[in-house]
Amino acid sequence: MRKEAVYTVLLNVTLFRGMSCFIAQDPRYLRFSVIEGGVTTHYNLRVSNAKAAADLLRSIQAHIPDLPSDEVGEV
Repeated sequence: MRKEAVYTVLLNVTLFRGMSCFIAQDPRYLRFSVIEGGVTTHYNLRVSNAKAAADLLRSIQAHIPDLPSDEVGEV
């Protein structure tokens, strides 16, 4: 979904434990998968530059729920 006139992408998805989010081969791209309605959707999101991608990645990773210590390594 895009906001009108400013071309801002809005992505309203749930962050979940074990979610993978990483910088793609081109450092302007952020790759991640989400689960919406029981279906996995893959995104390859391009931002303006590598710093913006790194900042977005840090922000997303900071909000992904932690795995309980007994589940670490079982994902």
